[in-house]
Amino acid sequence: FFFSHSQVPITMDFTSEPGPKMGYVLRGRTPATSISYHETGSHLFVASENDSVLRIVDCLNGGPPSDRPPMIKLQREGIRNVQSTHHGHCVLFSAGSQRGSKTNAVYYLSAHDNKILREFSGHTGVVTGISMSPVDDTFLTSSADGTVRLWDIGKSGNNIGQMTSPQNVEGSPFAAFDSTGLVFGISAAMNGGEGNVSEGRAVLQLSINLTILLFDQNSSS
Repeated sequence: FFFSHSQVPITMDFTSEPGPKMGYVLRGRTPATSISYHETGSHLFVASENDSVLRIVDCLNGGPPSDRPPMIKLQREGIRNVQSTHHGHCVLFSAGSQRGSKTNAVYYLSAHDNKILREFSGHTGVVTGISMSPVDDTFLTSSADGTVRLWDIGKSGNNIGQMTSPQNVEGSPFAAFDSTGLVFGISAAMNGGEGNVSEGRAVLQLSINLTILLFDQNSSS
């Protein structure tokens, strides 16, 4: 594990004695496929695709939360990825990969009472990543359909921005906001050659086998 607040990386050694203290062990029947901390560090959300379960950990008390269910079953939609939002009780999640026509949807869920508040549809491939803007209610999704899309939590329906990968991209792109919320990066594996994709004023330029690119969110619409 490496933590770096400067140019010199700091190594955390879990083998030394006394080692870091274990705060809480979250036990499940299947592996976790996604985890996301709330921005305050108060809660940890853990998704498990194989059993379609979202688990919640109270990080301040080191155990199940007392103000909401510790486990939510999402058998109808399934769950693959989870992303915390600015609301302490609400998360975004993508559907499980075996859910028929709803496989490619993203949902806005109230974990307090297990209610889906909004649905976001448009991807034609499995959603492989979700990234929440740190400054407002927009979020990015990346998908096996080769697109990265920008959405607004307050608006169900169509995305408000979209970028399509070049044809020589292999696999799914991955997108994430930076700490300002004004810039996001996209990582994509290329099968040689160059790509150039434009959506509005935003240009996606890929030229090497694995490239990370930065974009201004305000230029993507």
